[in-house]
Amino acid sequence: MGFVSGARRGSLWEDFLLIDELIKKHDFNISGKKEREFENGFAHTLAANNERFQHDVITQLHRKSHVIGVDCFGKKHRPDMAIGSSGDIKKDIQSIGIEIKYIKDSPDIFKYALGQAMVYRIRYKFVALILILSHKNKPLYEVIATKQQLDLNDILYSLAEEMKIFTYIVPAFEIKYLPKTITFFDHIKS
Repeated sequence: MGFVSGARRGSLWEDFLLIDELIKKHDFNISGKKEREFENGFAHTLAANNERFQHDVITQLHRKSHVIGVDCFGKKHRPDMAIGSSGDIKKDIQSIGIEIKYIKDSPDIFKYALGQAMVYRIRYKFVALILILSHKNKPLYEVIATKQQLDLNDILYSLAEEMKIFTYIVPAFEIKYLPKTITFFDHIKS
């Protein structure tokens, strides 16, 4: 099989542009600090904007439909949310997968999250990877935001350009002098 192709035009792409807008507006600085709480918070944001999407919003909050998984490494992997069709696996290659990872302690979760995103690209045309950094990782956020991690930036830009995996890094803490969202998507859409 291989990665499904995804063109940066059409209704699915327009839905991804809306996801981009919602990620940038969403406040990931919450008090709970568990990954499931971040997932539920963003799922509510998607649901509140459901009428703006051209395709179905599929989250774990609404059990009418389910997020399609990808069989890999002897296990089924599912993104946290999806935009697009549900049910028939052959139809679900028309979708957008959304994965949220809360990086509470070790930044090694970055590698795991990037691997997950690549697995999802087997079935999904586009993947939004939202990496939420805890206050403990504030120095890492600052280094990435000020572009001192050139190798990491190159990797994330390449994933966006070549694989259509669009990474967003957001803080789970208050920031004043840095961007609220570090995105590796803006150069693609222009």
